[in-house]
Amino acid sequence: MRKNTSDRTDPVHFQEVTQVRSANDYLNSLTQDSIIIYSPTSLRHASLNNDKVHTIDSRVFGRSVALIKALAHSKRSYTNIVSLGGGTATDVAKYIAYKSNATFTCIPSMLSTNAFSTNKVALVVNDEKVTLDAKLADKIILDTSLLQTSPQQNLYGIADVLSIHTALYDWILSEKKGIETVDKSIFNKAKILLDDVNRFVANTDTNHISYEIPTLFSYIGESGHITNLHGTGRPESGSEHIFAKALEKRIDIPHGVSVSLGILLMSILQNNYSSEVASAINKIGTLKFIGEAGITNNLIEEVLTTMRPREDRYSIIDEVPLTKEKAAEVIQKLINTTAISLK
Repeated sequence: MRKNTSDRTDPVHFQEVTQVRSANDYLNSLTQDSIIIYSPTSLRHASLNNDKVHTIDSRVFGRSVALIKALAHSKRSYTNIVSLGGGTATDVAKYIAYKSNATFTCIPSMLSTNAFSTNKVALVVNDEKVTLDAKLADKIILDTSLLQTSPQQNLYGIADVLSIHTALYDWILSEKKGIETVDKSIFNKAKILLDDVNRFVANTDTNHISYEIPTLFSYIGESGHITNLHGTGRPESGSEHIFAKALEKRIDIPHGVSVSLGILLMSILQNNYSSEVASAINKIGTLKFIGEAGITNNLIEEVLTTMRPREDRYSIIDEVPLTKEKAAEVIQKLINTTAISLK
């Protein structure tokens, strides 16, 4: 039986290293040579006037581990790596810092993922997205004004909390099969967080949710911290993320959108549909533009019938054969129980 925990010192909580301050003030106060790995949109909101700071567009790496390692092992030594952007910029920067033994400062410009609080990254090896160990941020700069420039993207990170619903169900399935033992402490932390977020979304005006920056930062960051405590993403990543990864391989789509769709589909497959979670997904609006994103009935069916289980993470996908007939049944139930319209 695979163990879930090991003797370890609990990782530093992300709130302990967070400073509420202006990103511009921080960047312009740096006195050591530093690299900023940035997203173009985020850099446009910055006013850099510091010759100690060197900038690299995160897109040049294409999330490629080989390209990232090349910079990490280059002759030019940087003592501080800074990310300025969303999940891609954050993952690239914290992996460079991990490989080059540099300090890492994270400046999220959107709360689209929990990458700012985790010690894992999603990068590409041989054209395949993989999860790798990385460095926790030594410092996180929480700039509320900067984050308020990305209101819709701030809601996408909520999907990585709502995914706890389907992930915990899969974890229980794994225990029933004798593959894993559910860590009750971690399980309960995750369940409490899910319940808190469901209540927050239900009780907050739709137009205000994305501007509740400290609250969103706390909830989304906590989902990442729980995975750090456990050592893997198991408490918040299950069959819904397997679906999301397979969908993202086919089309360019925000992670929060693919995960939200995965939660709904996999909860139906699990006979675990939650109107509360579905209502939260509807309210944060992650699926409003699925038609524009190129998501069709046929595409979902193709993903469902061709995606494969994770060898290291037992889930409902291992238990229920996803034939064309079963996929069509799940999609029809999705249409019948939500406001989603598919072509």
